[in-house]
Amino acid sequence: VWVQKPLAPAIEWAFDTLLWIRGGHSPNSYTYQVYEDMTLQFIVWMGTCFLCFVVLWLFTRMCRACRGFVVFPNEMKWWGRLVISFDNLTYWVWFWTSFFWIGFNVYLATTPSTFHFNNIGMMSFMLAATILNYALIISNSMRFSIMESIDANEIAFLSMDNIWRA
Repeated sequence: VWVQKPLAPAIEWAFDTLLWIRGGHSPNSYTYQVYEDMTLQFIVWMGTCFLCFVVLWLFTRMCRACRGFVVFPNEMKWWGRLVISFDNLTYWVWFWTSFFWIGFNVYLATTPSTFHFNNIGMMSFMLAATILNYALIISNSMRFSIMESIDANEIAFLSMDNIWRA
């Protein structure tokens, strides 16, 4: 991987330091490859978050230039309001998932089962959820002033009262 060679000394130093703190290898200690993979996955995750933000920002700038005939949001604050609306919608549309997980966990506690989840699929799901979460945070921070954030459903001061009023 193109990132692997420049970061190899830093990853190796972190691995050796953690190994020294732990007191050497044990039956449960991880190999160097695991730490290298974790570091590279984190770098890819951060790069993907940054790239998605840049693509959204460029798309918003293009929509602003074509504001006469484009119906997409032409400012980052409108993306924030859209994400907030979708977030508020999920409380009503997906409320049943909590009951499913409670039942699923009770079933697993009483029935012997084994699972093996694909790490790429789980990492992709986590990345998608994280991108949506950071889209909300970043779009809120792109507002011009605190007054605009207060006017936009008071997202800077989110509380249970705001969720129930929405």
